[in-house]
Amino acid sequence: MADPFFRVEHLTKRFGGLTAVNDVGFELRRDEIVGLIGPNGAGKTTLLRLITKILRPDQGRIVFAGEDITALRPWEIVERGVAGTFQNTRPFRHLPIVANVMVPWSLPARAGAASGSRAWRRRRWTRWSSSVSPTWRWSPRRRCPRAT
Repeated sequence: MADPFFRVEHLTKRFGGLTAVNDVGFELRRDEIVGLIGPNGAGKTTLLRLITKILRPDQGRIVFAGEDITALRPWEIVERGVAGTFQNTRPFRHLPIVANVMVPWSLPARAGAASGSRAWRRRRWTRWSSSVSPTWRWSPRRRCPRAT
């Protein structure tokens, strides 16, 4: 069996007297597809916010690709390839659904970012979008995809 590439150890988060996440631990391997299910109020969203550093854990450790990312800032975690999205999405109504999914690719590149340079993202978007729809183009002014 493959070594885990993502591991959570003894993760805990308290809000005053309420313990939202209590001593959670799990491992993920590259060959697995997993789901996180539970009733309302079980702590699913809190756990995901702890992993992406929207919230700071009270205790525990998060390891990604062999590196302890517990103390990193949210943008440093994103640069390493771990990110999340919010449940209440508001799509750009003037863009097709698929273009909405591609919007994060248009964010400015940071040094060491996993997503690569702007030129790399533009080439990748152009290659991908032309295979889906010949009417989508890259907007150099906005540095983001747009429908034509």
